[in-house]
Amino acid sequence: NDRFALGADLVLEDDWTRGIDGFEGIFDGNGHTVTYEGASAPIFETLKGTAKNINIAGNGSMSGGIANILDGGSIEACTIKSGTVLNGGDIVGGIVGTILNNGSNGNKISECRIESGVTISGGSYVGGIAGSDLLNVASDENTEEVILPTEDYKELSNAAQVSGGYCVGGIVGASGVGSEPGEGKTTPDKAGFIDCSNTGRILAAVKAGADLIISGAGLPIRLPELTA
Repeated sequence: NDRFALGADLVLEDDWTRGIDGFEGIFDGNGHTVTYEGASAPIFETLKGTAKNINIAGNGSMSGGIANILDGGSIEACTIKSGTVLNGGDIVGGIVGTILNNGSNGNKISECRIESGVTISGGSYVGGIAGSDLLNVASDENTEEVILPTEDYKELSNAAQVSGGYCVGGIVGASGVGSEPGEGKTTPDKAGFIDCSNTGRILAAVKAGADLIISGAGLPIRLPELTA
């Protein structure tokens, strides 16, 4: 895969209206800061590769601080710095807006944190880390069992104020099975969240996340390893 690295801090202004789409390489921020100054898109539109070691600051109108969509990619060791303001419509997250989860594409987010003093706001499906991670239910033709997701989320923390209308969570706005599986199929609990925590204030007009961590959509989910 192609590798790219930031050699200095970067400012994205109001003429940055669409992020890099379909990126499949490795992007290393080297601890530098990308500052949004009225940008209406994050660094990536759809991320299929790896983004790591990036700090985010400033203010912008977008679905995610790093990427709008994560599709089989990985986001590692990224920080949204205090004072950052991110706002958008439906599906907004501090790190990523929508995690495309088909049960096999193996998205990973690890060691990312949203600092105190950050403000994240939107309509429905708003989370400190991600807006939406709904499993698009697939089934095996022979067993008719739901294929379990392969997502992996580790060591994520949110201290931002997160606000929205419906399905708002400290880590993820909406996660779980997005539609009812057919009769006789096995329904999985949402798995893969390890050592995640929220200390930020969660404001929701309708439905806030259980334990202020994650708001379920579809079927009930069990998240014993999450702490608020």
